Amino acid sequence: MLGQPSFQAVKEEFAELLEDKNLEEVVDVIHSLGRFANLPLPLLYFVCRKTALKHAKRVQKRGCPRSERNCNAAGETCCCRK
Repeated sequence: MLGQPSFQAVKEEFAELLEDKNLEEVVDVIHSLGRFANLPLPLLYFVCRKTALKHAKRVQKRGCPRSERNCNAAGETCCCRK
């Protein structure tokens, strides 16, 4: 569902890291960079398991892996609406 993020999406994750300055955001940036670089999913899951589980829980709960804020900001272009 998520697919490969754009470079802009990676930049947005990095901006969130600069804003929030916490370990969870560091892992989110690594997860986005790994997906952008097309690293094998099992490797990404091992390194960024917490982020992968967070996305899975969001899909189960709301049908979208993105945060509500990012889903609403993306509008009709969000991955859950394609």
